[in-house]
Order: sequence, then C-alpha cells, then structure tokens
Amino acid sequence: MRVIINRRIAALALFSLVLSACGGGSSSPPAPPAPTVPTVTLSANPTSVTVGSSTNLTWTSTDATSCTASGGWSGSRTTGSSEVSSALTANTTFNLSCTGAGGTANASVSVTATVPLPAISLTATPATIATGGSSTLNWTVLNATSCTTSGAWSGSRPTTGTQSTGTLNATASYTLTCTGAGGSNASTVSVNVVNNNAPTANAGADRIANMGSVVTLVGAASSDSDGTIASYAWSQTAGPIVTLNRSGSDASFTAPNVAADTILTFQLVVTDNLGTASAPDLVNVTVKPLTAGQTPISGRITFARIPVSTAGWNYASTVQQAARGITVELVNATSGSVITSGATDGDGFYSLIATPNTSVFVRARAEIIKTGSGPTWNVRVQDVDNANTLQTARGADFNSGTGVTHDVAIQSGWDPVTRVQSGPRAAGPFAILDTMYRAIGKVTALSPTINFPALIVDWAENNTGGQTFFTSGVSGNDPKIVLSGQINNDTDEYDQHVIAHEFGHYVEWRFGRSDSIGGPHGAGDRLDPRLAWGEGFGYWFACFVMDDPLAIDTLGASQLQAGRFNVENNAVAISNPGWWSEASSFSILWDIYDAANDDGIALGAAPMWAVLTGPMRSAESMTTIFTFIAALKQANAGAAAQIDTLVSSHGLLAATLDEFASTETSNAGSNNVLPLYTNVAAGGSAVTLQSIQDFGTPNKLGNYRFLKLTVPGPRTVRITATTAVGRDPDVFVYRRGLTVAAGETTANEDFNATLAEAGTYVIEVYDCNNAGCAGGSPAPASTPITVQVQ
Repeated sequence: MRVIINRRIAALALFSLVLSACGGGSSSPPAPPAPTVPTVTLSANPTSVTVGSSTNLTWTSTDATSCTASGGWSGSRTTGSSEVSSALTANTTFNLSCTGAGGTANASVSVTATVPLPAISLTATPATIATGGSSTLNWTVLNATSCTTSGAWSGSRPTTGTQSTGTLNATASYTLTCTGAGGSNASTVSVNVVNNNAPTANAGADRIANMGSVVTLVGAASSDSDGTIASYAWSQTAGPIVTLNRSGSDASFTAPNVAADTILTFQLVVTDNLGTASAPDLVNVTVKPLTAGQTPISGRITFARIPVSTAGWNYASTVQQAARGITVELVNATSGSVITSGATDGDGFYSLIATPNTSVFVRARAEIIKTGSGPTWNVRVQDVDNANTLQTARGADFNSGTGVTHDVAIQSGWDPVTRVQSGPRAAGPFAILDTMYRAIGKVTALSPTINFPALIVDWAENNTGGQTFFTSGVSGNDPKIVLSGQINNDTDEYDQHVIAHEFGHYVEWRFGRSDSIGGPHGAGDRLDPRLAWGEGFGYWFACFVMDDPLAIDTLGASQLQAGRFNVENNAVAISNPGWWSEASSFSILWDIYDAANDDGIALGAAPMWAVLTGPMRSAESMTTIFTFIAALKQANAGAAAQIDTLVSSHGLLAATLDEFASTETSNAGSNNVLPLYTNVAAGGSAVTLQSIQDFGTPNKLGNYRFLKLTVPGPRTVRITATTAVGRDPDVFVYRRGLTVAAGETTANEDFNATLAEAGTYVIEVYDCNNAGCAGGSPAPASTPITVQVQ
C-alpha cells in the first residue's frame, strides 16, 4: 500500500512541474465563437405563367431556425421545401425571410402572370374532297369573347361550332379570328378540291350455286385509279330475299331453297377515300334446286403465289390467290370415281353436288376450259415427259354430310423461312394457269367472241432451266409453251411476265402472223428484224397483260436473282436502238399503248390489236416493226405525226416509212444490211447479196438477206443461188409469210417456184453456215450470194 501512495505523489509533482513550465499563475477558458449569419435561396418554376395558372416555389436555407413568407404568399415555412403557389391573377413577388441566431436573411422571386391569347382549334373534315363535294368545319376556342370569319366564309361565329362548307368546286381557305382579354389570334384551314375519278366496283363474275350452299360475293377486285377504296356496300336487287353477312369487301349468304333455277341479283357500290361513289356493278347468282338424295358441296380453291421482285422470290410474302376458271372434281374417296365436276368462277368458288354422308375429296385439275359460244379456250398444264400427265392437286378427305363448305388451299411446297423446298410444288401449275387466265381476259376484252385454239403448257419440277419457249403445233399436235422448272437455276411458275410473254407468241401466231425465226436473243443485240419484232411484241404483250412495264425473270440459287428491264425505256436508255432491236420494238409499242404523258401518244390496245389481226396478218412483207408502223399510221392518220416523232427517236426514218423499209437509211454500221429488201425481177439481171456474221449468228442482223419479187400474174420461175465453193446458200420463197418454195441442198441452189397469184413475193437468202444449219463447219463468214430469177 505504501508503494501506491508514493506513485500518486510522484504524479502530482510531475503535474505541478508542467504548469510551472507554462508560465505559472492562474488562467480563464476561451470565449465561444460568434453565431453564423443565415442564408436563404428562393426560386420559381416557371417564372412566367398565364393568368389563372400556378408556379412551383422552391427554397433552401442554412443556419436558420424559422422562415416567414410574405408578398404573394404568407405564414411560417420550414427552412427548406417546395410548394405550388395559388392561381396567379397578376404579376406577383414572393418574399421569404429566414431567421437564426446570427440574424435574418431575405430572398425574393418575381413571377409574371400574362393574359393568354385566344387558343383556336379549327379543322376541316375531310381536308381533301372531290370537285362538287363538301367538308365540315369544326372549331373550339379558349380565352376569347368573340370571333369573326374571313376567306371563304364571313360574319361572326360563336367560340364553339360546326358548319358545312357546302358544295365546293375549287380549293377554299377558311380563317377564324378571335379576340379576348389577351388580344387577338387567328387560325386558317384549307379544303383541297381535286378532280377525282370515280372508283370502279367489281362484283365478280356471275355464279352458279346449289341451294343450301354458302355463296360468297367478293368485291376485292374493285379499284380506284387515283385513290383507295374506303367502303363497300352490298345489296340485293332481285330474287328471293336472303340475309347478307357483310365482312370488309365481301358478303355471303346461304342459297335459298328453290324449285327451279332461280336468279338472285346483287349490287355492289364502292366509295373511295374522297367520298366519291362508283356506279353500281351487278352480279347474278343462279341457284339450282336439289333433288332427294343430293347435298351441296361448295367452297373455294386457292393456290399459293410467291411474289417476285428485282430481288427474286419474296417467300415471306406468299399469299393464297383464287384459282380462277379451273376444273374441279368431287371424287368418292373409297372408289376413286368422279361423282361430279364443274369449274371455279372468277373468284375461285365452286359448287358441286354429292350423295349425303359419303367420304369424298376435291381434286383441282390444272386446266382452264370454256366451250360453247365464243369466247372459248382450252389450256392444260401437263408433264409432257411423264406421258403428258395433267397436273392436279388433291384436297383432304371429308364427309359430305348433309351439305358442306370445303375450301382447298394448294400449297407452294416451299418453306418461307429456310427457302428450301419442303413438299410438292403443287401450286406451280395453277399459278401458271392464272397468268394465262388473265391474258385470256385481256384478249377477250379486245375481241369478245374470240376462240383460242387448244394450248398445252409443258411444266414440271424436272423441266430443265433456261428452256422456255413457244412452238406452234406441227403434225396435228396442239401448240405448246414450254416453261423451265429447275430450282436453284431457272424456274418460271411465278414469273408472270415470262409466262405472259410466251402466251403473247401464241396469240401472235394464232391471231396475227409470226415470221420470227426464234433462237437466242438479248435486248442489246442487233437481231434479224423478224425476230426483233416478234420478241418486242412478246415483251409488250406481257407488260400489257400484267399492267406493269417492269418485266422480271427470276433465277439462281433459291430463286433470289432476277433479270429485269422496263419497257417504258426510251431510245436513250436502249443499247443499239433501231429496227433490228427488240428493245426498240417493245419500247415503241409500250409508248404507243400507255397513257403516261411522256411520249405524246396513247392509242391504247384496240388500234394495235386491229393492226395485228388485220393488215399485218395479210402483209406482203415479212412481219417487222416497219410492217406494224406503216399499217398503224395508215389506220390512225390523226396520230401519224406523234407516231413519227416516237419512231424517229429510235433512229428510224419514220416520215417516209413503208412496210418494205424502202427509204430506210439506218444500217447499224454495216453497208451489207440495206436495202432490207433488194428488188429482183423475173427474167432480169442477177443480184448479189452479202450474208454476213458481223453482229453474230445464227439469227442476227445480216445473216439472212431479202429480195422483193413482184409478178403481174401466176407463173413458174427458176431461181438460182450461187456462191464460192465450200459455202452453202439456201433460199426460201414466201407469199404473205407462207412458204411457196425452197432450195435447201448442201450446194448451190437451182429450183423452180410456182407463183400461184399476182403480187409481191419475198425471197430469203442466207449462207447456211451463218444461220447455224451446217453444224459449224465451215465457220460463219461474210458470204456473197448471187441470185437470179428466170
């Protein structure tokens, strides 16, 4: 215990020493610091408002214990917060004083309160109308006490109202000016008046239906040349009253019970986006009675179409389209026998009769057939390499019940995502037929009683790519169109311009006259003028059928490439324009036909069809662009100047043009292609012509040369054609495109030709080696051929 006490004494002693070291003596603690003066901030958002509106006040302070508001607000406030002011009726200043131990701080903010201008909402519905139509004006105004009008209306108006413009024949503007405490404001709206073509209603083709079947009326083919269809109005105008179920452009009903064939008539009126209504279009539905033990089977046949573009097949946009005019059969699923058959109408609908409660299926046949009075046709899609088997598509089995609606959707066989064939390409034949159905419709519009000869279309999945052509019937066979079918190379089932082009050759062959020698060709080639005309006509016809000047031919891997050209092109855009150019031919034909105001002429198809089936068919010259233009000008003298201007733009001497090109001077850069027809006389001097290969072979310009022989009456002449040893001249004699005589030996020619009537004959002369008929040996060469007629 003693030790601890001693340690304490030592510590006290040490403390004493420390104090002594600081100076010693007594001292007082330091004074506390002075209080901090408060701070305060005050803001308003916004700082300018309209009368009757509020602002948001925000404040903060430091070193303050209380705050007091004054001015535009009052009372105690916390030392920091925000609040919305009351509605302001005038310019207002907000004050805030905040007090603390160190004093008081003040802040102010001013907010401007303005009287607003009148707010005007003025609209016209619709804003665009057709000539003779009307619109409705609607207006609502705030912050105003009075309004006046100007422009196409006048007088005072209330601050809210509605008014019709009345009938308008020109664009009109309407201004509304309103005044209030804040001043005056104005708003203007215009009603645009345009010349509007009435839309065209299309109620579809007349129909036949069995009683008890469901009939669908389709108005989707209605059109508007300068707008869109806004509404479809179906109504019944004759026959036993039925209940129409309307949906979009369509309407449907159940065919009523009838004791005899009964006609029901329906009317469609469409209205476009400018409020203009169409003339009514009528469709008749003939309802047939059923007897005991019969039940109606009806439905629609559609096929998948893969659209094409300059990027090839657009798989993702595949659509089902009506299989129009095809043969449809109802087949007993047990025995395989055909119970009944018929044809789909222009919208793909069919109506057949079955025995109740029978297992059946519907089979679509890839053929369109119409017999009886004109127009008539018979087009069949066959697999020629498989015993000429007709292409068909089979629906699923179903029970006929006591009446069934059964649709069949024929598929493309392609996966739209992977772009890989995933099944039979069953839709292909029906897509081909539909293009031809459309082409037939275009031709029958020009010639309503026309009768088409039977036509075979050879298409199958194994058809070689790149082999698409038309061949006229030989040895009693029907004419035939062959279409490519090889995928990842070239297949044509969805290339509508290609299909219509080949159909155009068939139409020219049957109803006009085709002197084309065929063979490979391209838009920039200098071709034999007969081929240039024929291919140019085919391309024009395709674009005429499709109502589309852009021709597309798809090809390549997954059909994702495309060749294309536009027949609207003019001479500047065409490579090697002239009478030897298929591109010049289709461009001239399209410009003569179309209504685009870019070439000074728009004759339409009817005058062109009249020339094709009339003067051109009986022309003494071979069929070329000269033959067509000469006949067209003669038949349409009032348009001759415009035709001359158009044709001249392609380098032809249009003003003096005749079918034999007797005044033509354009020679494609060769002295051996003109005159196109060299005159030769029976008993006259020999004539030497040059068969050339300057522009290629075997169907190019100058390979074949022509002589013009005119005789006053019937006679037999001796024709000789001689050339250098080793070459092989051939000679053909034509009268209006038909072969009269020919010399086709492997050496010089010497033969007799019987000319059965007076008139002009064309003698065709060529070196067989330049025409590809001698197996390539000797090689093509410029060959002089001397011809004499005795």
